[in-house]
Amino acid sequence: MVEDLSRLIRELGLAVEAVIPTEDSRFVARVFDGERHLMLKAVGNRGADEIRVLHAWAIAGVGPRWFRQVGSDAYLCEWLEGDTLARTGPLSVETVGRQLRLLHSASIPPGLKSLAGRLSPKFVEQGWRGTLSDDWLRRAASLAQFLHDQLEHEPVCLLHGDVVPANIIVAGGQPALIDPVGYSGPAAWDLAQLSVAMVGTDRRENLALLVQGYGFRPPLLDEFFRWMTFMFLDKNLGLEKQRPGSRQQVVDELSALADTL
Repeated sequence: MVEDLSRLIRELGLAVEAVIPTEDSRFVARVFDGERHLMLKAVGNRGADEIRVLHAWAIAGVGPRWFRQVGSDAYLCEWLEGDTLARTGPLSVETVGRQLRLLHSASIPPGLKSLAGRLSPKFVEQGWRGTLSDDWLRRAASLAQFLHDQLEHEPVCLLHGDVVPANIIVAGGQPALIDPVGYSGPAAWDLAQLSVAMVGTDRRENLALLVQGYGFRPPLLDEFFRWMTFMFLDKNLGLEKQRPGSRQQVVDELSALADTL
């Protein structure tokens, strides 16, 4: 633990109960302030949008409670006692849809990045060539162009941006979304992302259940579902190359799905 975090912990009068291993953040720990258990997270420079999103959720009264920024790149929030959806298994998908509807109701904070940079043929050509087949790459680039062109015509909201099972804590039988990336964009991004990210399930069926919980079908949902299929296929093909056998089930599922799109 670096010196500035040690000093911050002392100044706040916190007792560190457990340090949580993390790949993407500088530091994550469960702490105690004398009254309640909290999470202390130092996100680094790339986490500025995460703090913006959590602040917007706190103002709207949704998301983790007791949000408070401490220092320039760290925050405290409620410690959620539970496990991630990736480990707990099935949960009412409609419940997650209702939670996403609440999170999307928060105001978009100033300066939050748009999805536009992710949705472009250039992004696909530069980032996905070498993993996707030529046919998949061509279809993904065409879809990226279509979605990019539609962004200025569709309503946007505050997106979580990384709605995957590992970022959903099941606490008391209810889902809580953590670790937002933060984008402004169409609501369909978050719904499509989770439905495609759920491994070993009927992704189209889960998408329908998410929509049922969400309350209505956001525009461009089918197109974002196809986009997410190619995005997760690229990611898992890359991981499979690094560690053969580690992602084969997911690659096979997504490949079969991509061939039907």
